[in-house]
Amino acid sequence: MPAVPEPLPAPGPRERAAIEKARARVKAKKKRFALHEDRTDKGGLLLGPTHSDLDGYTQRLIDAFGTDSTDFAETEMRRLSKGLGANNESPASIKVLNAALAVVDGISPENEVEAMLASQMAMTHALAMQAMMREHWAEYQPEYQTAGNLAVKLSRTFTMQMEALSKLRRGGEQTVRVEHVHVHSGGQAIVGAVNHPGGGGGAIQIDNQLDATGDAGTLALAAGAPLLCQNPEREAVPVAAGEGEGPV
Repeated sequence: MPAVPEPLPAPGPRERAAIEKARARVKAKKKRFALHEDRTDKGGLLLGPTHSDLDGYTQRLIDAFGTDSTDFAETEMRRLSKGLGANNESPASIKVLNAALAVVDGISPENEVEAMLASQMAMTHALAMQAMMREHWAEYQPEYQTAGNLAVKLSRTFTMQMEALSKLRRGGEQTVRVEHVHVHSGGQAIVGAVNHPGGGGGAIQIDNQLDATGDAGTLALAAGAPLLCQNPEREAVPVAAGEGEGPV
């Protein structure tokens, strides 16, 4: 006769506190969009809502993909189901598909382009994890190296997709934040956010421009002012009159 397992002990005070904190956080989160599956009499698979409100289901579906097109949302959903399936003939299981839909819904795309990126990110993550698992269980070095290289490429692709989505939501603007600026006596500095419109070359927009002394100014050297070297113990190098005029 098999032994009856002993009942698990009740959670301790710290665990109970962690459970209550987790409950509160989960309750505050938006419920992710998910599907329910039904099997037909002939063995077919039907995917649909988890409740009786069909219009509400449709609104949740198209909102999850950031669109007002049911065709677009259903097409992306079918692509995820087919792409995450065990093979070319089998769609993804309902748990795997709902996991991918949770990723898309969690990203909360604002339009179709963001939705396509979100779907790609869900697929890329799944493929990267598969490659890592194949690398972990590989028996021979060539298989290990192939799976490892693929995992690295997919992981880098995922990071690039995240950066592309972030840049898309910024409108293509790149923000450069500079901290710990040290200004020697007599020098001036710009304090504020420095933005590069478009992420490339061109004009630089400077917000909240101030100098170290509190006076409005620009990065310039006064005529005849000494040019300080990096080593403060050495003597300053004088600048000839006229050479220090104008912005640097």
